[in-house]
Amino acid sequence: MAQPLLDQTEFDAIVLGTGLTEAIVAGALARSGRTVLHLDWNAFYGSNWAARNFKEVWEWCQSSNEGTLEEDPNQHLSVNFDKNHQNNYKDIEYDIYARDPPEPQLIEPSPSSDEVPINLILNEPQDTPFTTDSLAETSEPQPIETSDPRPTTPITPITPTAIITLDLSGLSSDPPTQTPTAAAITSTIASHLQTFFTEPTIHDLAAIAYESRLIQLSLPPTSSATVDLAPYIARIQTLSGLLRDSRHYNLDLAAKVLFCRGLLVETLITSGVSRYLEFKGVEKSFIFDGEEETFDKVPISKEDIFTNKSISLVDKRKLMKFLTFALEYENSQEAYEGYEAKPFAEFLKDKYRIDGKLLRAVLYSIALNGVADEDANTMDGLARTSRFLKSLGRFGNYAFLYPLYGGGSEIAQAFCRICAVYGGIYMLNHRIRELLVSKETGEFVGLVDTNGQTLKSKWLITAPDYVPNEWVAGKEGRWHWISRAIVIIDSSAYGQGDGGEVTQTVFPPRTVDGNRYPVTMLQLNHGSQACPSGQFVLYFNTKSDGGRTAKQELLNAVRKVVRLPDEAVSESGTRRAPLFTLFYKQCVRTADSLVEPVPGLRSTLPANVLPCGDPNAQIDYEEAMLEARSWFLKCCPGEEEGFLPVPEINPEEEE
Repeated sequence: MAQPLLDQTEFDAIVLGTGLTEAIVAGALARSGRTVLHLDWNAFYGSNWAARNFKEVWEWCQSSNEGTLEEDPNQHLSVNFDKNHQNNYKDIEYDIYARDPPEPQLIEPSPSSDEVPINLILNEPQDTPFTTDSLAETSEPQPIETSDPRPTTPITPITPTAIITLDLSGLSSDPPTQTPTAAAITSTIASHLQTFFTEPTIHDLAAIAYESRLIQLSLPPTSSATVDLAPYIARIQTLSGLLRDSRHYNLDLAAKVLFCRGLLVETLITSGVSRYLEFKGVEKSFIFDGEEETFDKVPISKEDIFTNKSISLVDKRKLMKFLTFALEYENSQEAYEGYEAKPFAEFLKDKYRIDGKLLRAVLYSIALNGVADEDANTMDGLARTSRFLKSLGRFGNYAFLYPLYGGGSEIAQAFCRICAVYGGIYMLNHRIRELLVSKETGEFVGLVDTNGQTLKSKWLITAPDYVPNEWVAGKEGRWHWISRAIVIIDSSAYGQGDGGEVTQTVFPPRTVDGNRYPVTMLQLNHGSQACPSGQFVLYFNTKSDGGRTAKQELLNAVRKVVRLPDEAVSESGTRRAPLFTLFYKQCVRTADSLVEPVPGLRSTLPANVLPCGDPNAQIDYEEAMLEARSWFLKCCPGEEEGFLPVPEINPEEEE
């Protein structure tokens, strides 16, 4: 399908990608009167900050395993978006689970005969109807059409109590040397059924009939066994339900929260962009105690501190003294003099005698440090603690907000809307062929899209996936990875009646499998529009320490709140089995790492090309906001007051 040609071909700025940083810059430039062309290779908003429905996430999981894409070697400064985007993710592992998987039941093989059946008993869990339109219409066994020359056997339509009997006689010309055991037959059946969870075309339970034929054609006619397929059928049921309710999910690929008094919230309010958004407060915050294996509620107010029975009276006084200082720490520079570049933990121990559980609570649940102890300096820790304290009480008894319908993607769309209101041109699903630079100055002058149309601009603001390889060569070693996980469950991770609509938990360093960096978990329910009613979505993230997959780095944290199939129900306590788990690593290509040249290589970006970084390991959006403001001022020097100012009239009226 040909992409439309534009009548206007020259702009003040071209923006590539609709991630959060790019969207903020685009909105600010349009609001200041600049002409903006905003393009996205994808057919959806958000780029690497996107939120997708379940079907889209499922298909993304499938496509991630399709292998590496090849580059176009014939194009100078070509935009290899698909390859760059694919390489931005790795270690992708996912699975579907049954709610209550039964124990397998096997009957040992009977003596071989000329006609041997294999009975597949489909014990359907009683809490969920097992029906499909395609199978309900058929009451008699029907042959399956196939190009295979061997005879086929009618397959009995599947109902909650159906038994499929497969006649295996005559399907093999060479008799096997020995009779397979029931375990071997079960293994073969299981391996075929596993394709349900890696085959993107499977959308409902009718595929059972197709899979039965695969089993029929693959087993030798020498043995019979009764195999309980309930665990596999239950997993397929789960997948069917997730796909059926796909549009009710908004799964955030880079889940974060906003400080109630952070720069992003202030900008949303003053610019009027907040009118397009809705939020939920992060009502509760917990910290995991690795020694006691408990989740302790973090005190976030004076009342919480003095009613918390797990904190001694001495520690309560220490904490109150520190929090009082941290609220206005800028006015007492002598208190942290000499500690500016030292670890924040060292400052807390030396100056306030804060240690142990209390130290971990301050570092990781109040200051929300997303890095290791030794990497968090005092100035950054004090700034984050002060921002936390100033955020408390602004909209409620919490310090953070979560955007409804999809996190950073939803905020990005709101800024894109402002850009469009003030004249920005938007084109999603628009492909770029190459970037153009001046031979005389070396500056960016424009790009060529796949229509062959040349579009020119003074500035290029771009997501990392659009940056040509010539400009990133040798910079890969500067990047790091974040391990992430998305878990869908049908009950709160905190037990009945606890957790609230949005809840945050931190697993401090060295509390789950010796993790070097803190692991953050957000739990969202239907009230945040993340999932259907009665379900919850858990987001895990941690900075990767390298050498291990995302699943290896996060699995032990996930196990603290859900029960996986290799755990006995009796040992799991209140933990329930998940419906879906997805583990993956996401690369963080910072703006600085892309801009800074590599000695000895010609990989310097033109001065008028401004790259935007990927979502980082911190739980908040502040760095994206600071980066967007910096790039705006680079394009519009001296216009500090022009960065998304208070609108003169209601932007809705301008539409």
